[in-house]
Amino acid sequence: LDKLQGFDHIVIGNESGSQGQVTLAALDYSAHTQAAISVYAQEILVEANGGTPLEVANGLSLDSQGDISLNESISSAAGDIQMSSLTGAIEMAPTSSLSVHAGDIELRANGDLSLGNLQADVGGVLDQVILQSIGGRIVDATGTGETNITANSIIMRGLGVAEGDVGAPLQVNADSIVIDVPGGLVFQDVSPDGKVHFMVMHDGVLYEQLVNQGEVVRQTEVNDPTGDDFIEQVTPTGGAAFLASSATSSLFGASAATFRVMDSASPATAHYLAGKASVSDADLAASADNLSMYIGDQDLLVGEYSIDPDQIGEDILASPTFSSGQGSGEELDFEYWVESLTL
Repeated sequence: LDKLQGFDHIVIGNESGSQGQVTLAALDYSAHTQAAISVYAQEILVEANGGTPLEVANGLSLDSQGDISLNESISSAAGDIQMSSLTGAIEMAPTSSLSVHAGDIELRANGDLSLGNLQADVGGVLDQVILQSIGGRIVDATGTGETNITANSIIMRGLGVAEGDVGAPLQVNADSIVIDVPGGLVFQDVSPDGKVHFMVMHDGVLYEQLVNQGEVVRQTEVNDPTGDDFIEQVTPTGGAAFLASSATSSLFGASAATFRVMDSASPATAHYLAGKASVSDADLAASADNLSMYIGDQDLLVGEYSIDPDQIGEDILASPTFSSGQGSGEELDFEYWVESLTL
C-alpha cells in the first residue's frame, strides 16, 4: 500500500463501465496515501473487519452498475463520501456507519437505500447528507429507534416506509430538511415528545419519510444537479417527465395536491381562480357550490384524520395563499400549498 503514496487520485475500474465485483478490505488507507479514491464496478462490497473501519484521507466514491454492500464502516478525514447504484440497491450492515470530518455524504440508488449510521458532523463541522432512491425505499437498517443520521441539512429524494410495511423510518438530527418526491402531498406532524415526523400521502398510501429529533427549518428548493443527472441516467426516456413532476410539486418541491370540481365552482370561486396566473385558463361554470378535494383515499381522509374533503377544497380555494403559498402579509408557516390543479 505504501506504493500508493504521491498520487492525488486513485481510480479502480473504468468510469465508462466496469464488469465484475470489486471487494474493498476495511483498512486504514489514509496511513498510506492522501489520494481521493474512486471505484467503478458491476458490484461493490466492503468487507467486514471486526469493527475496524475503512479509512480514507480525501474522499471516497463508489459507482456500481448493481448493488453496493457495506459490511463495515467507512470514514473520510476530508472530502465527500459518494455512492451510486445505477440498477441496484445500497445496503449497509445495521452496525456500520459512514462519517465525514469535512465533507458531504451522497447516496443514490435505483433501488432501496437501507442505512446504518450516517454522521456528517464529525469534528464539529456540520455538512450535508443527500439520499436518493428512484424506485425503492429509503429506510433505517439499524433497528434501534435511535438517531442514525446527523447533519446540518438532509435532502431526501424518494419514498420512505409505507404504512403497514416492514421497516423503520430514518431517525435524524438536522437543522434543515428537504423532501422531494415525484407524487403525493408532503406534510409534517409534531409528536408530544417534540419530534417532527415528515410524511407523504401518495396514491392513497401514507409514507413516513423520517423523524427529526426537534425543531427544523423546512426548505422548499432542491439544489441537487447531480441527483437530476442521476434520474436521467436511471430513466433515460422518462427522466424529463420525472423531473417535471418533481419540479412542479408542493412543499419541499414534493408533489402537487389534486383538486376536482364535482359539479362546478361558485361564482366567487370562479372569479378568484380566473384571476390567478396558475389557473388563468380554467373554464369554470358558475351554477353550483360543490367543490371537493381528492388526495388518494377519501376514506383515509375521513376515517383516519377526520377530514372532510369537501370542506378542505372550499377552505383552500377561499384563501389568498392558494396560488402563491405565501402568507399574504402575515408571518405564518404553511404546511403546504397548491401548484397543480385538475378541474
